[in-house]
Amino acid sequence: MRYLKEKDPKRLREAIKPPDASKEPELQAIIKSFSRTVSIAQGITVLETVGINALFKVNRKIAT
Repeated sequence: MRYLKEKDPKRLREAIKPPDASKEPELQAIIKSFSRTVSIAQGITVLETVGINALFKVNRKIAT
């Protein structure tokens, strides 16, 4: 919380809002493609064959 103390809450909420597909169709397509890639990677990784660090990297959530 201390990192956000000096930040404007309204501006932060605007920054994390998903893009409007009608205004930014290219960005929407990139996000969908990236989501498909991550889903495939998560489906391929198995705890027995991939190290725990790699699993954490694949499963982490990215907030933009």
